[in-house]
Amino acid sequence: MKGASATFAWGNLSEDFALFRTLSPEQRRKAFAAMVRRDLVRGQTLVAQGGASDSLFMVLHGALAVRRTGDIEPIAELRAGELVGEIGFFANVPRTADVIAIRDTSVLVLTRAAYQNLAEDAPAIVEALLATLARRFAKETARITPVRASPKARTVALIDGGCEPLPGAFDRRMREGLAATDAEIVDPARVNAMFPGRTLDTPEVADWLNKLEHAAPLVVYLGGREASAWARKAIRQADMVVFACRGDAPPPPPPRGSPDGGRGFRVRGSSGVNAASRSHS
Repeated sequence: MKGASATFAWGNLSEDFALFRTLSPEQRRKAFAAMVRRDLVRGQTLVAQGGASDSLFMVLHGALAVRRTGDIEPIAELRAGELVGEIGFFANVPRTADVIAIRDTSVLVLTRAAYQNLAEDAPAIVEALLATLARRFAKETARITPVRASPKARTVALIDGGCEPLPGAFDRRMREGLAATDAEIVDPARVNAMFPGRTLDTPEVADWLNKLEHAAPLVVYLGGREASAWARKAIRQADMVVFACRGDAPPPPPPRGSPDGGRGFRVRGSSGVNAASRSHS
């Protein structure tokens, strides 16, 4: 999913982005035609602090963290429909912060040359960009704390991480409970049925997963037990990773100088299922 792909077109979903709501269908078509899609994997840098501000970005789906070099906490998180890099772009100054994907993310790229052509051909698009910029500054001004809290996780990767497989009853009851909440469950069988023979990092697969996220209150990716390409994709796609574990804990390493090398010492774990979660942020 690295690099740029073909020009993006996604039907009427653009109407859900504030930037495009005031534009006519023809103006939206021109805007999309001027942009190029770029896909990022979790952990990949979109822009680096101090770099040239020669492009403007709009988040298509996923999440990005804005962080100044040397800072531990992010300044903000950016999600679908939000602009990235607008300060440096319009002020024509170097990038003011690093922007890093905190999950698999797609953005639309508008270069300076393409923007100048749009400004001449469709001034209303420029007005929409400036209106979005004004809303962003108003929101930033109204913020009390310097870091925006992460939104509630809507995508969860469930990984079977214990010494023993999870019981079938756990899987069955979990699926029943999620179905009752209108959550979407995605596992390798479902993906393979939708996209037989396709690799997981193709734009078609990413777009389908993100359409599910757009429509459902919760999407759960079942990553399984193996360190597979699907498990890695599930982790990169999710806002939160949950490890479900069953079985005894493995024995600890023998202490240094122990006469028996630690033999016979065993840590007992719960016979049930425990879960530990990790958020991307």
